[in-house]
Formats: sequence, structure tokens, C-alpha cells
Amino acid sequence: MIGFIRNKPLPARRYLVLLVLPSCLMLLLTVAVLWPCLANFRTTVKTLQDVRLPAILEAQRTRTNLSMLRKHLVIIYLAEAPLERRRARLHAQALLAGMAHEPSPVATEVLALGPRIRQLYVSRMEADKSLSRLHRHEMEMMLALNSLEQATGRKMAGEVIFSHTGRDG
Repeated sequence: MIGFIRNKPLPARRYLVLLVLPSCLMLLLTVAVLWPCLANFRTTVKTLQDVRLPAILEAQRTRTNLSMLRKHLVIIYLAEAPLERRRARLHAQALLAGMAHEPSPVATEVLALGPRIRQLYVSRMEADKSLSRLHRHEMEMMLALNSLEQATGRKMAGEVIFSHTGRDG
């Protein structure tokens, strides 16, 4: 005899039933209330997994590709070493080739940059060649001025300032 109700002893079986029955009823009520909410949660998770998550991942990949493309364009534009520019151009072209398979509208707009990137690279290489020629001609001019100074005996180095380097003779 475990429990008492109105000073009467309560058998152990009834005592266990009185303890377990309210717990089971509470659990059943909780499941009945939460089951529809759980079903809504499942459909929401399924929608996010099938529809939204791929779109979010695609947007992040596109953003990363654009950031890397921007970085390589800056290298193409500002780098002094031709090898570094060439590597940056190859990386930019690889990024564009990878973006060709993405269905996003941003990717299609970025693909139009391919010819302009090549044009930027070619222009920069031509600018390097022109700068090299200018420097060579500047050196030839300095040698000619030195020869002229020796021939005439007159100092001309202070009179001539090269616009390219800002140096005087």
C-alpha cells in the first residue's frame, strides 16, 4: 500500500495508473497540438532546401566570381610585370569561362566583358611597348645631347627636361 486517498490505502497498481495516466494524456495533448506545426516546419525546410538554398549559393558564387574578376582586372590594369598581367588575364578568362555555364542574369552581363578584358590587356601591353620605346629614344637623345655638349663645349643638360621621366639632361 503506497498512497492514501481519504485515509484509505491505495493499491500500487492504481497509484501507478494515477501517476502514468496524466503524463500520457499531457504527452498526447502536446503531440496533437505540435504535430501541425511540425508539418508546416517540414514543408518550410523542404522549400528552403529545394528552392531558396540553391539560389542563395548561386548568388554567393556569382558574387565571389565578380570579386575575383575585379581583382584580376585591377592587376591587369596596374601591374608593372607583363608576366603578372598575363597570369591575371588568364585567371579572368577562366572565371569568365566558368560563369558561362551559370544561368544567372548577372553572369550573362559579365560575359560581355570578355572582349573588353582582352582589349584592356592588349592596350596595356602596347602601352608598355610604347613606354619602352620612349625610354630608349630618351636615352638616345641624352647620348646625342652629351655628344653635342662635347662638340660645342656648351652645357645643355639644364636646358632640356624630358617630359616622360621629369629628369633633366
